Amino acid sequence: MVNYTSTPRHIHFYDIHDDDRYPRTARKQQLHRWDALHSMKWVPYQDSGPLPPSAVECGTSKRTKLYLGRAEHAGSVTPGFINPAKKVCYIPWGGKAHEKKVCEILCTAGEFVPCTETNVLLQATPAGVSEQGEPLYIGRVAVDGQLVCGKVQRSHSVCYIPYNRKEEPHVNFEVFIKSQQ
Repeated sequence: MVNYTSTPRHIHFYDIHDDDRYPRTARKQQLHRWDALHSMKWVPYQDSGPLPPSAVECGTSKRTKLYLGRAEHAGSVTPGFINPAKKVCYIPWGGKAHEKKVCEILCTAGEFVPCTETNVLLQATPAGVSEQGEPLYIGRVAVDGQLVCGKVQRSHSVCYIPYNRKEEPHVNFEVFIKSQQ
């Protein structure tokens, strides 16, 4: 007599979650590799510290100079802008503008170029990483006489900016390209 035992029909060797394909540490490591590859210098900035002398200015808001920054949020590292008067980095994410007191400030020179075609975006310098592992770029939009910086996600073809406590998408924008030094 033969003894048959039941075995599961479907054996999973690994489990992939669509919303978290890459561990957060791997995303941050990828971002550090991009920074090294493009010679991007990001300096830690907290609400109590002074601005580094080589911080990159990106616009103004009510006579206050704004600077390029990025901060961690919900598994991503998202570009935005730092308002030194309020000592806060504003980033767009999930339909809202988020205030971050712990962030990084960009200290690598570059310029903003109108993003009129996809080839311009291919020259852009990665400055962040989405929660899915996609590169994020620095974008800038003119709104109500102000220049506001945010993130550009290539798969969405828009620049998201933190404005009036919301995340606003804009089709017409400029993208940051690091200077060739």
